[in-house]
Formats: sequence, C-alpha cells, structure tokens
Amino acid sequence: VVVAGNLLAVLTGVADGHRREHILRYMLQVGMAEPYPTKAIYPPIYPGENHWRDYYRSRNLNIPHQYHNGGIWPMVGGFHVAALVRHGWQHHAEQMLASLAEANRQGTTHDWAFNEWLHGTSGHPMGYEQQAWSAAMFLYAEHAVRTGTLPLFDELLAAKPVAAVASEDNEFHMTGGGGPA
Repeated sequence: VVVAGNLLAVLTGVADGHRREHILRYMLQVGMAEPYPTKAIYPPIYPGENHWRDYYRSRNLNIPHQYHNGGIWPMVGGFHVAALVRHGWQHHAEQMLASLAEANRQGTTHDWAFNEWLHGTSGHPMGYEQQAWSAAMFLYAEHAVRTGTLPLFDELLAAKPVAAVASEDNEFHMTGGGGPA
C-alpha cells in the first residue's frame, strides 16, 4: 500500500463513503502509524519478494523499515492526521497529532529536529533534520485538529461539480475474470 496516495484519495474525496472508512480502518488495524505517523508504504518489501529490487540496498536506504520501504515520514503523518479529521475521527486525530509531535521533536543533536524520516520499527531519526515539509505538515495537521478545516482540500471538495457527485459509484464491482469492473 502506497500510503500517501491513499491519504490523498481520502482528503480529495476520490475515496468517498465506505472506501474512506476501509482505507483508514486498515491503516489503523495494521499499525501504519506505529511507533509514529506514518510509514511510507506497508508492508515493507523484503529481499526475495516479487517487488524487491537489488538496488534497494543502495546506501542501505530502502532495506525493510527504512526510507521509502516502510520508513516513517512525518510529512505523510501530517496528511494522515488531516485524513482522520476529514473522516470525523477527531479523537484518533488528536492522539495521532500528539504522536506526530513526538516524532518531530526527536533529533540526533537537538530537540524539534523535524526529521525527514524515522526507522519504521524503532522510530529512531534517520534522515536529514530541519525538513520544511515535516514542519509544514505538522502545522497543517495541528490546524486541522484545532479548527476542523482542511485548507485546499475543503476548497477542492466544495468545487466538485454536482453532476460528478451524483454519478459517483462507491460500490465495488467484480467481473467474470475476478478483477474490478
């Protein structure tokens, strides 16, 4: 699961109704925001698996639970908090915001380092510090929790044509071959 794409689907309204519920519930059930919000992909890809590529070992960045391969990206965590607000899970959003604050507080040399990424299982800061995207999404998430509004995403949904809303089909359809219709 590419987490950022699913969260953006929730925030933009592409995932509506029960799809939004399934996405967020799955992320909660498998612990995508543990120990901190939120892993870039889940589950991580291991050597020998179909999607594994040997270049993932380059500089040890993409070995399991690191960098893009299951590493925690606080920037993605900010989108996750906002998606919880969009779905009306305020209590979960507040808890995740506190966890996101703790992730952003950690640093290798000083507090409030706003690290690029953290190890996916230990939560240890691993990337570059002082990343504007980590800080910006923390502020965005805090604003969402405090006000219940999602700047940009609220405007996108408000501009969605009535005809598009009326033609939405949120049911999952299977074809004779077993795949989506």
